[in-house]
Amino acid sequence: MERILMTLLCISACVWCDEFCGGADYDPAVAMCCNETITTPVPNNPRCCGSEAVDVSFYMCCLDHVNIRPCGEPDCCINNAFDKTTHMCCNGKIRSRPSTNSRCCQTSAINADHFLCCDGIVLTRITEFDRCCGESAFDPDTGICCFGTVHFIPDGVSKDNYKCCQQTAFDSSVHKCCHGETYVKASHMCCDGVVIATPPDNKCPEI
Repeated sequence: MERILMTLLCISACVWCDEFCGGADYDPAVAMCCNETITTPVPNNPRCCGSEAVDVSFYMCCLDHVNIRPCGEPDCCINNAFDKTTHMCCNGKIRSRPSTNSRCCQTSAINADHFLCCDGIVLTRITEFDRCCGESAFDPDTGICCFGTVHFIPDGVSKDNYKCCQQTAFDSSVHKCCHGETYVKASHMCCDGVVIATPPDNKCPEI
């Protein structure tokens, strides 16, 4: 009778403490279930990484890939770990930080104080004010960007008067823009998208 009672107690204990992992029962006191796989737990700070158990004090999990935990500020770059204080993730590639003002340009890391990234192309800065215009760089004090095309401001033309007419540029003190076409505003006018010589009454003809 005593043997039967002991057996019932053991069965009862297993029912209360056992759980299922991948269709099999296991004791969470002595094992871990990681991605439906029973695995041996690790000490201290156990976490699952895919089907493995890792100590997150020393390892980190990046998309189910186990990595040694870096010093500094750990982060993931797809499935690899890196330290954000010394490196950066540029489109899935780990790169060394070239400066405190670092930027990604496609898969490259650049010093933004000396370089620009224009449509994925690395360009050298000529001045600190340089900006991108398509795949080119320009200084806004000496040029303007018109739909990806750089136009340098001609001598004698005010920067404030130099404007874009779609991809072309013009001096707005002398010209105007009419649907992508520039014209001399003193002698011509824009009527329904067409440049015509200004009539005596200074009005567009009625159609």
